[in-house]
Amino acid sequence: MVILLTSVSFLVLIMNDLIVTALVVGYVLSVTYNLVATVGVGRSAGRYEGERRWADLARIVTVGGMIMNVT
Repeated sequence: MVILLTSVSFLVLIMNDLIVTALVVGYVLSVTYNLVATVGVGRSAGRYEGERRWADLARIVTVGGMIMNVT
């Protein structure tokens, strides 16, 4: 939901020629949210008591999503 909101806000701000504000909303807020989510998933995966492969998969998918969002 956060990603959708920042993406729509970014597009609206760009269309209104508010470039710097659009960059802050579209990238800074989005990347900050994703960093917090990535750290949270990593910490949770470290505490997971089930099969290690599921914890590793959660970390990999989260980092992959973070990289895709930044580019």
